[in-house]
Amino acid sequence: IPSLRLRRGGPLTLEAYFTPTVDRITNINQLLGTSFNALFINYETQKWSLVWQHANETSTTCTGPPFIKGRRVHVAGVIADDEVHLFVDGK
Repeated sequence: IPSLRLRRGGPLTLEAYFTPTVDRITNINQLLGTSFNALFINYETQKWSLVWQHANETSTTCTGPPFIKGRRVHVAGVIADDEVHLFVDGK
């Protein structure tokens, strides 16, 4: 939604189901969100990740387990005040 503006401090949940179709991520990617507020797969570690830029412009990055080709997962990034959490299949 082009006109959507998010309050940097949250509270907010970014969530979706993903089924990766490749064996390996080779480039910077963004699955859901914007540049500094996004769910993505880290191309260096091959792990699910969440990055969130706070109101004071510092960032928090959370890392989850490695992604597996063809395995459907529920990924959720939860932001509330200064707390940022990443959940992959509820863990």
